[in-house]
Amino acid sequence: MTNDNEPDDAYTSEELALGLIVNTELARQAGGLLEVGEVMRILGIKTHQEIYQAVSDRKVLAVQDGPMRRYPAFQFVAGQVHPGVVAVLKAIPDTDGWDVLDYLYSLEEGIGTIRPVDLIQKDQAGIDKAVRFARRLES
Repeated sequence: MTNDNEPDDAYTSEELALGLIVNTELARQAGGLLEVGEVMRILGIKTHQEIYQAVSDRKVLAVQDGPMRRYPAFQFVAGQVHPGVVAVLKAIPDTDGWDVLDYLYSLEEGIGTIRPVDLIQKDQAGIDKAVRFARRLES
């Protein structure tokens, strides 16, 4: 039974709980979620504003974790953001961070038995393929 005063898109407690479970698993697969200070140290950036601008410019992947913005650890390699992550982010500028993470860690129809996150680790051709399929998220 629904309450006529609730918006049609209101989530049930079961849906919220399932979302939390899915997000927790995604975060685990992505090597955990880092706080802004850790990202600043990894990237050698001095201010929070620079990190927030990098997220806005689609150069760093961030997810909303309650009231905090957090950063999946897998994307940081040798003191920089993996170029495949940046390429995917720029290809889908209107896609939420959790949806990007879900895309990267899921098997996608048409790609085969390899996840996009594994494709971007291979070579430029893998990055190009992951980007091509990512664009379907916004079409």
